[in-house]
Amino acid sequence: MTSKAKSVALVVTSHRALRIGPSVGAVIQKIIQPAASTANITLKTLDVKSFHLPIFSGPAPPKFMAAKGVQFEEEAARAWADEMASHDGYIFVINEYNYGMSGATKNAVDFLWAGFTGKPVMIVSYGGAGGRLANQQLSAVLAGMELKVVEKKIELTWSGGRGPDALLAVTEGKLGEKSVEEWLSTRATDVLEAFAGLESKLREDAPPQVQAS
Repeated sequence: MTSKAKSVALVVTSHRALRIGPSVGAVIQKIIQPAASTANITLKTLDVKSFHLPIFSGPAPPKFMAAKGVQFEEEAARAWADEMASHDGYIFVINEYNYGMSGATKNAVDFLWAGFTGKPVMIVSYGGAGGRLANQQLSAVLAGMELKVVEKKIELTWSGGRGPDALLAVTEGKLGEKSVEEWLSTRATDVLEAFAGLESKLREDAPPQVQAS
């Protein structure tokens, strides 16, 4: 028996010129790719910055626009919403600014409703304190939007705390090798556990298919 193919978007939300979001996303994908392949899950990285989203200023909140069949006027917003709607689940990789999720993260979510709610989502945050508060905030927002949020949250901190790797990330937009090594050796099990939770939610309403003989 084989499971029906599923698509999961790995969503990187950081926008700074010097950023490590894509590098963090690459580490997460490296950890989960074997499990995803085994489970017949395709991973696609989405860099929110590349969509060039404007600040949300629609005629109504997305929830009500969706109910009335109203489309976004901005092409970038339509492209973003359509892309997100095309996936079965999500992994958000988010940063933390000033004790909360970044404005770019919230703005990206503000464009979503139709084709987004009700789907499973896993959250990965990173930062000096692991992005804990940003993780909690996004979790609350997505749960309120009726997504199936994986209970296990991943909060990644720099090797050595506020040492060289933290400085490298903030000032040069580079992910330190020691941090990567620590994440791969000490956090991979947690990441895989969270991904297993995501996979479970993906399969909740999808019975396995019988492979033709």
